[in-house]
Amino acid sequence: MKKRLRKKLNVGEFAKMCFLFTADYECDDEDALWCRFADKVEELELLCTGMWDEGKIELCFEAGAVGTGEEERRTALVEWIKDQPEYKDVIIGELFDSNDGYLED
Repeated sequence: MKKRLRKKLNVGEFAKMCFLFTADYECDDEDALWCRFADKVEELELLCTGMWDEGKIELCFEAGAVGTGEEERRTALVEWIKDQPEYKDVIIGELFDSNDGYLED
């Protein structure tokens, strides 16, 4: 497959790597918690989609294309989350290719 087509289809060296994040949270000021979280996500240049509501978080992050520091960004978020006392029962999944989807065992 030619490089131009691989880029258009996001495959090979252009694959978009993602990971899942789930957690519960407890806090008095949900807006402040969300702002701190969003600032960190922006700082790490991650994209995310999902749900953040009533003490529960279920997000899918896009960490970037293969070879662009995607594992470093994921690890930085993991370390930052560990330092935040508001988050409980945190699960951060391994990287997977967004084209392949995510299948639970």
